[in-house]
Amino acid sequence: MPKRIVDGDAIWTSSRIRQIEPPRFRAEYANLIPLALANGSFECDPVLVWTRVYAFNRPDITFEDAKAILDEFERVGLLFRWANGNRKEWGFWVKIDTPGRLPSPTQRERMVCGEDPPFNELSAFIKLKENPRTVLGQSSLGLGLGVGLGLGMEGVGNGGGAARQTAALSQWQASADGHGVTCPNCSRQVPNSKAAIRRHSEACR
Repeated sequence: MPKRIVDGDAIWTSSRIRQIEPPRFRAEYANLIPLALANGSFECDPVLVWTRVYAFNRPDITFEDAKAILDEFERVGLLFRWANGNRKEWGFWVKIDTPGRLPSPTQRERMVCGEDPPFNELSAFIKLKENPRTVLGQSSLGLGLGVGLGLGMEGVGNGGGAARQTAALSQWQASADGHGVTCPNCSRQVPNSKAAIRRHSEACR
């Protein structure tokens, strides 16, 4: 398991950690930081995270708790998640690449690194979380004219599947604070991020 530097001052005064609900989840951020490999990413499958971090000596944290913790960290903008071509789920701690928190690039050459996060998606995620009033509809339209034209029009866009997914997004309702959105199928609230919506949509079909 990798060793990581925990930035105490940043954690103690973090406004994002303060947004985590319920409050008992907040301390788990520092507990999960060591999951990060040398480049800041890590395998983020909830089963794997629960097995590595909690199964041995944390009977108070169930698998459902671990999954909820990851979802909450994503909601407040501390954790970025994505799936690669093999459908393996990865996570990246936002701003863990701040100088001094990770090994230097030359040191990383001798260490185990995870998959690098997709730059454009990570940048869009950070921008969205820095402006919590941005609702899903505004964020989607900001992706480009092609996405806007695809709303409600099956078959338009980069393949029918992509267009159907875009059409479905228009039916999601953003919460008042902009942090979450409500699924039109099951009325469950999920974090307002493309990755979280994609995962929930696949499970809710």
